[in-house]
Amino acid sequence: MTSKPEDDASQSASRQPKASEHQDNCRCQHNPPGTNYYVSAIEDRRYVLLAGPFDNHPEACNWVERARDQACRVDPRAWFYAYGTTAMKPQYLKPGILNDQLGLGGER
Repeated sequence: MTSKPEDDASQSASRQPKASEHQDNCRCQHNPPGTNYYVSAIEDRRYVLLAGPFDNHPEACNWVERARDQACRVDPRAWFYAYGTTAMKPQYLKPGILNDQLGLGGER
């Protein structure tokens, strides 16, 4: 079975970049050393940190899809949230709320 070209385009547009594809012009370069990165979900004005902390932004990018899929399994409303990554100050080390379910463990 072959896919239509528009199917391929829509899939690639929604796919998160892998660490090897991380953009050189990503704003994460401007974060101070020791910054912690998380996979986040946003609904209206509320946000939640799903997975992390990660030592670098590309690593957090690699977990967005898995964290999103797990969030949707846990909460049917999660299909309507926006997903991405966020940077937190070095002293913020709380584990993401889905870390255990994703096999990431707790605090560093």
